[in-house]
Amino acid sequence: AVYALVKSLVQTAGDVDAVKAEKITACIADWIDVDDQARANGAENSHYVAQNPPYNCHNGKLTCLEELSIVKGIDAEIYESISGYVTVYGTNCGVNINTAEPAVLRALALARKDTQEVYAEGFVRRILEFRAEGKTFPYLDNRKIRMLLFGEGEMSASERGEWGVLEWLLNHRLISVQSRHFYGISAARLVKGGAAERRIAFVFDSDTGEIEAWNEE
Repeated sequence: AVYALVKSLVQTAGDVDAVKAEKITACIADWIDVDDQARANGAENSHYVAQNPPYNCHNGKLTCLEELSIVKGIDAEIYESISGYVTVYGTNCGVNINTAEPAVLRALALARKDTQEVYAEGFVRRILEFRAEGKTFPYLDNRKIRMLLFGEGEMSASERGEWGVLEWLLNHRLISVQSRHFYGISAARLVKGGAAERRIAFVFDSDTGEIEAWNEE
C-alpha cells in the first residue's frame, strides 16, 4: 500500500503518466532497500556506478530529501514538484488526514486501485470542507469517522464511492489523525548596527522530545 501511495504521489504531484510513475517508484524502492537486486523497472548499483561521475546506490533510508534528486528518473522538475509533499522523518504511521495538503489527499485517494476520478475528487473535497468548518478527526475508528462525514442515513452512490476510498485507507493504515514530527524556523535580526540576520530551521520529534535536525543559516 505504501508503494502504491508513493507511485500515486509521483504521478499526480509530479504530473507524469502511470508508466513513468511506476518506473520512478521502483527506482526509489531500489534506492532505499538493502539489497542489490533491481526490481522490474528499477535501478541498483550497476546503473549508478555507470554515471558520469559515478556514485553508489544508497541502499538505505534517505538521510536527506535531496537524495531523491539523484535517483534514476527524477529530474529537477519532478523533484521540485514532489519534494514539498514528502519527508525523511516519516515513521510509517500514516498521513495526518487533519493537516494533509490537497495534493497529498488526492494521491491517497488514487493509491487505491481502480478508484474513479470522481470519487477521488469527492473524497478530497469532503475532507477539506470538513476541516474548513474547524473540525478534526479525533480518532481512527471506521464507524465513527463514517458518521462524522456522512451521517447516520443511507449514503448516496457518490457517498458510497467516497467512503470506499476512505475505508480502504483506514484498513491499510495509510492515514492517521496526528503528527509526530514538526518543522519549525526561528529567525532573529539585529535591530541596530546592521542588517545581520540568523535563521535556524529544525525538526522536532514530539514523541521523544528530541531535535531530529538543526540547521543554522
